[in-house]
Amino acid sequence: MVTTFADLPLGTHDVEDLLEHVRRRGTQRVLTAALSPGETHGFLSCGFTVHRELILLRRVIDEPVPAPKAALRRWRRRDLEPVIALDNAAFDDFWAFDEVALRDAMTATPHRTLRVTRSQPLEGYALTGLAGARGYLQRLAVHPNAAGRGLGAALVSDSLRWLRWHGATESFVNTQADNSRALALYERSGFVAEPEGLVILEGVL
Repeated sequence: MVTTFADLPLGTHDVEDLLEHVRRRGTQRVLTAALSPGETHGFLSCGFTVHRELILLRRVIDEPVPAPKAALRRWRRRDLEPVIALDNAAFDDFWAFDEVALRDAMTATPHRTLRVTRSQPLEGYALTGLAGARGYLQRLAVHPNAAGRGLGAALVSDSLRWLRWHGATESFVNTQADNSRALALYERSGFVAEPEGLVILEGVL
């Protein structure tokens, strides 16, 4: 059984208490959410190790953003299953969203938009969140069969335009350290890697 900790940051005693709680439930492996370096101390002191590394990128939104070169639309409730199927095709088992994970991501910020391609079946989607003046490209997925057609760039542009329209002055996105294709897409779109990235930590009980 695997449990994920997402309410952060946590001190050493907090982590110890949670570990005891999940241990009683029969949990054998614990994963954290993506953590900044300042949020890792309590977990590392309890024996957690780095499971995955993420690169965190930032883009200043201070100028108009070109319109996306693809037909996009706002998602509808009937798109839920197709979006999850698309997500599972785009990501491996560790990163893929189920319905619970998608809904959690959609409620992580006070304001959000989920945009999809107009194609049938869906070929791409992006979830963008906004908190104050800070924006987050929380999720972007393009079906492998549609790779190389500019859909990723279109979804990024659409996300940035929505954020600028709603008053954001910057946007953040993260991606796996070994995902060179996604990293290149974000850098072409004006994102710059932050000096410190994020990590997902693992604890084995």
